[in-house]
Amino acid sequence: MAINEKPRADRLRNRWDRNRPIIYALGIGMMLGPLVSSFAGYQVRSSTAEARVHAAVVEQQAQFCEERARAATAETGRLDWNRGYELARQWARMPGAASVDSDAVQACVRRLTA
Repeated sequence: MAINEKPRADRLRNRWDRNRPIIYALGIGMMLGPLVSSFAGYQVRSSTAEARVHAAVVEQQAQFCEERARAATAETGRLDWNRGYELARQWARMPGAASVDSDAVQACVRRLTA
């Protein structure tokens, strides 16, 4: 048995020596890959996605608010900030919503006074 084990151990050692750099590179790549892609910005975090969705919803609500406010008032031109804010507070509430989103109110005021 001792005679057969030595060549087998030598083959395993040679195989390990030949494949060691590849195994190390794969291990390091698996550990560093997610970190590098995270720092480079390739991964979308849930907070980033939520912020983008919220901004899109606010913009859509501001468009609805502007249309409803302009339809409800006889003033079709540019409004002053106070009048725009009053209209925005009145029309920014979406149907079925319990409260008014302050971001939507501010976006609506910007659209009405622009």
